Amino acid sequence: MSYNVLDLVINKGLGSRVAYYWESNDSKSHKQITYNELLRDVCKFANVLKGLGIKRGDRVAVYMSVTIELVTVMLACAR
Repeated sequence: MSYNVLDLVINKGLGSRVAYYWESNDSKSHKQITYNELLRDVCKFANVLKGLGIKRGDRVAVYMSVTIELVTVMLACAR
């Protein structure tokens, strides 16, 4: 799943495009992340999980607010 979301898009030369745009409930803050930035962050967090001994098939529970970082965590777990 993570490969289809990130690597394929980047391999098509679209890595500098915005992958996700997040806006807070009060619309006072927002963030955006490109496919290249998202892949970098996903790989970093996937390596953290691997370093903790998490491997394919393990269950990972995530409890966090709905932010742009949640996308990174979910894709890293899938990777």
